Amino acid sequence: MVANDIVYAMFYSSIFFLSIYKLQNMVYLRINEPQERDAELMRDSLFGWNKVNLNVLIELLCTRSSSQLSSIKQAYCNRYGSNIEQDVSQKISGNFKEVLCIRLLKVLLDLGWRAPG
Repeated sequence: MVANDIVYAMFYSSIFFLSIYKLQNMVYLRINEPQERDAELMRDSLFGWNKVNLNVLIELLCTRSSSQLSSIKQAYCNRYGSNIEQDVSQKISGNFKEVLCIRLLKVLLDLGWRAPG
């Protein structure tokens, strides 16, 4: 009987601490500037938990405007010293890689960048 009580206590305490962690993470992400938050979400979706989270990447790249993506790219570069396009091309393969990189590069064109020459 005591062993069951200990197991239940451990189970419910782990749920409690997991809930506190999720709440803490949610508050942390909400108090950041939007571009900083999105840059962190992109980084976590590429390098977090040993696998790529395509759902987050696709949502961010499809729901943000070109100017927002430009701010996110700048925040990502400032925070991590890395380029989003390069990180995406390193971590993702196949058709998704092409589509996501094209969307990231389209930001430059939308903001008026022209190839030299």
